[in-house]
Amino acid sequence: MKAIHYQKLTVLLLAFGLAFSSCTEDDEIKVAAVTLLQAEYVDNNMQISLKDNETLQLTPFIMPQNASEKGVVYSNKNPEMLTISAEGLLTPKAIGFDTIMVQATDGSGVQTSYRVNITDHMVKATGISVSAEASNVELKIGGATFNLADHITITPADTWDKSVTYMSSNTNVVTVSSEGIITPVGVGNATVTVTTADGSNISRDCNITVLNLVKREIDIERTGWTVSTSVSYYDGNDYVTDGTTGKPEDILDLNQATFLSMVKPGKKYGDYDGTTYTEVYFTVDLQSAQNFDYVIWQHRTTNTLAFLRPYTFTISGSNDASSWTVLKENVEIPNTGANAQNGKDENVYRIPLVDLPEPLTQAPAGFNYRYVKVELTSWNTGSGSTMQIAEFGLGKIIVE
Repeated sequence: MKAIHYQKLTVLLLAFGLAFSSCTEDDEIKVAAVTLLQAEYVDNNMQISLKDNETLQLTPFIMPQNASEKGVVYSNKNPEMLTISAEGLLTPKAIGFDTIMVQATDGSGVQTSYRVNITDHMVKATGISVSAEASNVELKIGGATFNLADHITITPADTWDKSVTYMSSNTNVVTVSSEGIITPVGVGNATVTVTTADGSNISRDCNITVLNLVKREIDIERTGWTVSTSVSYYDGNDYVTDGTTGKPEDILDLNQATFLSMVKPGKKYGDYDGTTYTEVYFTVDLQSAQNFDYVIWQHRTTNTLAFLRPYTFTISGSNDASSWTVLKENVEIPNTGANAQNGKDENVYRIPLVDLPEPLTQAPAGFNYRYVKVELTSWNTGSGSTMQIAEFGLGKIIVE
């Protein structure tokens, strides 16, 4: 549309100029009209437009073209908005509107005025778009942070300053860095507001929900595991026979009615002599290195006497069944000792081998071994001659 206006204007000006071309050389030809070629139609008005960081050289068009004197002078209404040199060079001083006048100097009194629109060369933002993922974010205490900056788009693309500021409505729930990294610090809900920094003051809100991490205990599959003990009795077995049970492998059969039975050191049970032993333990071959951080322990349910339960154990790990590393000493077994309750105990006890802080924000590193040795370290020395263990296993804590 601008080109069309210029063409129409040029044709009209040329036609107007030709109308005066028939005058003789001796006649003084006065200026009939003066225009500026930089003007264009904007909202049905002639206007000159430029950015605040640029200058503009004006070009007058004199009609008729054979006017005797073609000089012009320039002026403007508001010197705080722009300056205009004698040669017609416009230099902006502020953003806004002004009016300039161009007047013929031949005494004809011909003058034309134009509005000048000075605009900011720095394009400001008109919008902030946030991805669907960032509009509603769910985080967990101690879990991953969220980079909000990766999910923000400033429009238009040529915005001169695309920087933004971030603000959390509740810093007890989440904090947000100047780079847009959201960190969960407490359970609850908060809003993170993103605001443009270029003066356009456009904002968008992102809803943040922070939940507690959930601890899960994953019991390790025991298929293929084998068990042996440190004792050997008169019958050649490394356990005390009790009917059809008492064997080491019975601690791996998911049956609390079966169990491993060994004589307490310093005691006898019939022909089973424990007086020659100062320690008793069992060793489990996991067949391959496993990562674990808790022990699974269950008591026998077909005999409800608490004095048959060992009180504590020390657990060690190895990858060659020769060199052992103590993992934890004298671990207390639940429902044993002076406060133990007689009766059928069907509980599955998962006993941590590592410290578990509260709140638990990440899974413990745990241990990684193929072999584990479990030494029974305390028991009821007064009543009962044997110690019995119904189930033994290992597990891994995960946090999600």
